[in-house]
Amino acid sequence: MKVLVSTSQTQGARDNDFHWTQDGELVYVGFVSCSAPVLCGCGRSFSGMDSMKGTTTAVVEERKLTLTEYANLVAAAMTRAGWTFVEPARVARELRDLAAHFDVGDVLERQDDTTIAVRRAS
Repeated sequence: MKVLVSTSQTQGARDNDFHWTQDGELVYVGFVSCSAPVLCGCGRSFSGMDSMKGTTTAVVEERKLTLTEYANLVAAAMTRAGWTFVEPARVARELRDLAAHFDVGDVLERQDDTTIAVRRAS
């Protein structure tokens, strides 16, 4: 299935890029956004499921995972992050569905709290 993973590809294309995750770790779209996303990165970053750190870029990869396996990975990450209100199966489905809209190898960025797009050369 297609999933989103952290990547350092295209890092530095934006002045406000950051990459504190490990390349290749599964990422999710964060649940928190502050009222001033220009001042911080919560509205424009992905969160690493292992490192619990952020990155402004993710790449679409094909992984040999079932939806159940993916949901278990999401559940473990959400537990570590303290997000006990999250329904891991729902989040896994939403992430799978999001990744399915893009091609393997597409580097993605969050442009705001609601827009995820292929990163284009600036």
